Amino acid sequence: MTKEIRTQDVLFILYSLDQSKNMTRFIDLAYSTKGVLDFKHVDLSDLFTDTFNSEGRIGPFESEEELLQFSYDLCEQFKLDNICVCDVEAVNKSLKDAGNVNKLNDFLIENGEVLSDPDRKKKGLFSNIF
Repeated sequence: MTKEIRTQDVLFILYSLDQSKNMTRFIDLAYSTKGVLDFKHVDLSDLFTDTFNSEGRIGPFESEEELLQFSYDLCEQFKLDNICVCDVEAVNKSLKDAGNVNKLNDFLIENGEVLSDPDRKKKGLFSNIF
């Protein structure tokens, strides 16, 4: 039996592929049910900071693995259990069908790539013991 994912435990990462930059990935928006993530409060590498300051997005990520690793780091920093990574096309498709934000989040969870970080959960369990 699979555990149902609660939207309040998810960090939503919306990304796009930039054709003018060799199809690299950029995070356009990250949010949870608590609100939009403010990247000004996130420790970014110099490369990401420069891109964020000039374009308002985070990247470039050369591979999906790089994008996912950064997303996991954000998830851990904001103490959420799951990430839902969606490309802009899935978001645009879901906007047509969603009547409100809750339905949009449910649609993204159903159609995006939802990943959990089991190591974070183990760390959380042991940190309470010690």
